Amino acid sequence: IIRDSRCFALCQISADDRTLQRRFAQPTPASDDPFITLSTRTTPSGSPIIDQAISFIDCQLVRHVELDADHRIYVGQVTTASLLRPSPPAVYYGPTGLSA
Repeated sequence: IIRDSRCFALCQISADDRTLQRRFAQPTPASDDPFITLSTRTTPSGSPIIDQAISFIDCQLVRHVELDADHRIYVGQVTTASLLRPSPPAVYYGPTGLSA
């Protein structure tokens, strides 16, 4: 979807929103879309962002690198960014932990 649409957005979620943190921290099967039941809005480029997000960065795709592995690298140029509401951001690090 990112490669074909030539744009993407990154959302930042609140440290207080444990439900969203768990939803995106857990590995899911490729067929499961974690956005399917979430309320979203669109950025100027048309990319979806989560309504509960505290900020977002809207990007235009400038490079797509396919590696001989199970992932890809997308490089984007920021076109729009916005703070939607002040709140401490959630921070995720390591294979098993969430930290605020």
